[in-house]
Amino acid sequence: MHSLMLLDANAVNLNTVAEILLVIILLIIFKSSVKIAHGDEFITVERRWFGKQMPDGRTIALHDEVGMQARTLGPGFHLLIPFMFKATKNKIITVGTTEVGIVTAVSGLPIPDGSIFAEMVECNLFQDGEAFLRNKGQKGLQLTILPPGQHRINPALFKVEVRYAIVIGDDEIGVVEALAGKSCPQGRIFADPVACNDFMDASLFLRNGGQKGPQIPVIGPGIHRINTALFNVQRNPATVIPGGRIGLVTAMDGGRIPEGSLLARNVEGHSNFENGEQFIKNGGQKGRQLQVLMPGKYRINTMLFQVADVVGRVEIAEHDRDLAGVVGVELQQHAARGVAAQRANCHGGEREIACRARGRPDGGGHVVGNVRQVPEGSVAAPDRRLAAAGADTDQNSADIRAEAEEE
Repeated sequence: MHSLMLLDANAVNLNTVAEILLVIILLIIFKSSVKIAHGDEFITVERRWFGKQMPDGRTIALHDEVGMQARTLGPGFHLLIPFMFKATKNKIITVGTTEVGIVTAVSGLPIPDGSIFAEMVECNLFQDGEAFLRNKGQKGLQLTILPPGQHRINPALFKVEVRYAIVIGDDEIGVVEALAGKSCPQGRIFADPVACNDFMDASLFLRNGGQKGPQIPVIGPGIHRINTALFNVQRNPATVIPGGRIGLVTAMDGGRIPEGSLLARNVEGHSNFENGEQFIKNGGQKGRQLQVLMPGKYRINTMLFQVADVVGRVEIAEHDRDLAGVVGVELQQHAARGVAAQRANCHGGEREIACRARGRPDGGGHVVGNVRQVPEGSVAAPDRRLAAAGADTDQNSADIRAEAEEE
């Protein structure tokens, strides 16, 4: 009887131990199955067993395939079968207000020959990895960038580089060069402009036939979220012509100046060379321009137009008539390539005077002045507006002055 009681007690103890071990095992399994992601975290999952094989060439799996999964699990409580899935916590990617995210896909279809960037596909800003793969997303650099905010992006499928956005100050311009696109037309240096939201829509730039190379439009002051893997942006100071000076302009692209001409013909509609697209479209010619820049600030593409400061000095002398003036213009280029001086009489009311030195194969000049009536005995203000444009010449100022008087 005593032995039976001991056996019963041992059986009870064994059952209790087994139950305790079962509970412990279940707790371990439950703990291994539960994954909790906090508010600034998300979970990536690897499926180890029981699923289809991935197609050749792809390294990221869809939900029913074995391998690292394209999908992610957001913040919260998640229950996964242990030993079948391996879960890893990741931090959410944060892009600041003056930053952008440049994305490179690790897996996907190959990029077509001759292309540098992958074609854009719908994938919720790369937060839906399965949609990216199902929509035939391509491996490599992506055209779409990440805007400011928090992004739950699978690091096994996408690599994200956070860069500073392009910030252009009030006294600056952004000069743009495209690193990909079609070839420029033969004989042209600058690409044809296309609509692309100030270069902030890289996909639209390429879809509209954007061309590789220096771009004619410039970007103005502000924050510009541009894919700097496609566009190289150089910040340059705006062109400033101080008071008492004028700016001589040389175009680096455009049509050819006719044989025998020294200066390009004047074209309208380019807003003092600030609209390079209209300059080219309206037949602007490459070379030294007839039009000059008056004192002021200009947002000019300094790759397309070179601007040289010159000094304009105006002297108003007395004359026999009540309202008359003698305009003397001395042009001195900062490059110290030469000095040209010329005098011409003007009479009457407010008028525009064109004083032209005869063009010669070795050089010439063109001077345009805007002179107001000057009563006898008055003194000209030092900041009187004057526009003048001059070309290099090997003749000295006395020779030019004598030639003008002969006319």
